[in-house]
Amino acid sequence: MSLKDKSREEQFSIWKKRLKLAEELHKERVFDWADKIFLEYAGENKMNLDTNERYTQIAQVIISVEETIQPHLFYKNPTIFAKSKKPEWEKREPLVAAVINHEYSDIKASGHSIELENELVILDARLLPFGCTKTTWEVEGGILKEKPDQTMLDKFKGVLTGRPPEFIETPVIETEIGHMTERVNPLDVYLDYSASHLTKQKFTIHRMHVPKEKLQNSRYEQDKLKDLEPNSVLISDYKTKNRDEQERLLNDPDFKGFTIYEIHDIENRLIHTMVKGLNDFIEFASPYPIAEGSQFSYCWFIEKPNDVYPLPPIKFYRKR
Repeated sequence: MSLKDKSREEQFSIWKKRLKLAEELHKERVFDWADKIFLEYAGENKMNLDTNERYTQIAQVIISVEETIQPHLFYKNPTIFAKSKKPEWEKREPLVAAVINHEYSDIKASGHSIELENELVILDARLLPFGCTKTTWEVEGGILKEKPDQTMLDKFKGVLTGRPPEFIETPVIETEIGHMTERVNPLDVYLDYSASHLTKQKFTIHRMHVPKEKLQNSRYEQDKLKDLEPNSVLISDYKTKNRDEQERLLNDPDFKGFTIYEIHDIENRLIHTMVKGLNDFIEFASPYPIAEGSQFSYCWFIEKPNDVYPLPPIKFYRKR
């Protein structure tokens, strides 16, 4: 459905309804499932929460994946040294070490290599309906504050009221970080509920909890954010299930943040961004950053006919 002929207000109303529907389906297919499977996976429950059967298979199913990931989690991008077993191979040692180290070299500011990101995605796809990565071109910047040009009347008003002149704040790009591909938490990626398959989505919505500094970006309309109060906690939902704990953290300036919804309108090749608590976009109709397809890449194992959400493989391993 093309929205090009719709006004900004009409489009906001349409996307707000779509967000609600996508969020409800995502809760049913991913959040509610994660509530059960994460307890079992973490070893906090000794039985299948669906059937009350006691079992141990879940650890056996996942352990082979974990073994490949654990070295990366403990040692980010270790330096590998090659040692040959035969004297005639010694000349190859530097080349072999260089090739291996290149595979695990830093390609992002996070310190993670693409191999780690992909392995985490595979683990997501085994436990949940899907895993995914997001490819972006990252930049860093700040806010440039400038005094506006004042007329004599403005200066006179300032003297009478005693108020200093307001600054004009303009986001500016200072550094280009470059191309980044990182694993995205599937709990935060809402799929197109009308799609018949994961690869046939017309839109995808990415929920993010971000600090205020992240919003001080040339992408976002700063006048819309000026009076907005923090509305989320910058910590995993699964670590702050207790409401009292969430309220305590929300009062801590180190954990205050904003919930934003980045709408990838793949059909119309646009990006819009909403923020919780504001009845307007903070980013509207930005050109999509890639010419074809989506910024999201997915990994899944078991498809469900005519359904955008695949089935989590661990669901079948849990059964006896």
